[in-house]
Amino acid sequence: MERVRPSTILAEASRRASLLVVGSHGRTGLRRLMLGSVSAEALHTAACPVMVVPTVEDNRIGAA
Repeated sequence: MERVRPSTILAEASRRASLLVVGSHGRTGLRRLMLGSVSAEALHTAACPVMVVPTVEDNRIGAA
């Protein structure tokens, strides 16, 4: 079975979509560097608009 990166699958799907909605764990710094960011790559490679939705656990939600 061939392994395909999630961001590659999302980029392909975006060609047939009006809007691509992806979640975000809110990782920053070293964790993001080590684990990558599917949502960030989707923002740069999608053929349609992208909406990034943070998780409920993301502490930045509602912070001012």
